[in-house]
Amino acid sequence: MMKEEYNIILTGTGGQGVLLSSNILGWSALQSGYQVRAAETHGMAQRGGSVIVHLRFGKKVQSPLVKTGNADVILAFELAESLRNARYLRHDGLAIINQQISIPPIIYASQKIQLDQAKCMTGCNNCISACELSYVINPKHYFPVLPTRSPLAVINGECRLYAEYCTGCGNCIDACPQQALAFKDQEIRYPSRFQIEERFKKITSRYYIVPASYMAFKLGNIRATNVFMVGILIGTNQVPISPEIIKDNLENLIKAKFRDLNLKAFEKGMNMGKKISENIQRSH
Repeated sequence: MMKEEYNIILTGTGGQGVLLSSNILGWSALQSGYQVRAAETHGMAQRGGSVIVHLRFGKKVQSPLVKTGNADVILAFELAESLRNARYLRHDGLAIINQQISIPPIIYASQKIQLDQAKCMTGCNNCISACELSYVINPKHYFPVLPTRSPLAVINGECRLYAEYCTGCGNCIDACPQQALAFKDQEIRYPSRFQIEERFKKITSRYYIVPASYMAFKLGNIRATNVFMVGILIGTNQVPISPEIIKDNLENLIKAKFRDLNLKAFEKGMNMGKKISENIQRSH
């Protein structure tokens, strides 16, 4: 049975294409015969600032704002912004979260990690695996907005920390079994992926952290991340908007020189979304 209304929260940081994604979805919902209401708040003009869009559509929709605990979907383009807006998701709602992390400059400048070399005697590599810059070792973790190498290495069985490359995300602290890594002077901490997953587990089993930025990068341009994310959402079949209408709006809203890339990103995202849909069906 079709629902009376659908509530979506789109969130990320300035420059990630959150507003374009909301326009694509909003126009597509309108052309599908629904009333559409939307509200854009916070930091749109500031690259790197927080961005959130409330998008509501249905047979009859009044307010443009999604109530806390009432969003059917959170489409998050950045990890920490997903955590910041998790309160909007309804119980057992769907959260699609891009694994990219975009650390605001104030946090990048203030946080420092320190290594107690005497405590690290095993060279277990856990810190490297947890590091948000570990795409050097594992290309699935590609974060192009950050420095171009990992700040951690294991040499002759001992950990080495190159602080000038460290973003201060703190994931290595959680991962170290010897407690050899810590924040210097306990600066403000950026939330780890573990914290984000734990938060969403309390709300829903249907949360998915996806390598959307890396997949867009592989396709030729990381700026197609937003359309890849829209493709994932449509592929899950959780909102009543057809792929054909989305494609028509991609043609209308995206510059000609970027259309082929974004259509390809949408199709690839759809494929990932279909796999998520299969997972959802199995879990029920």
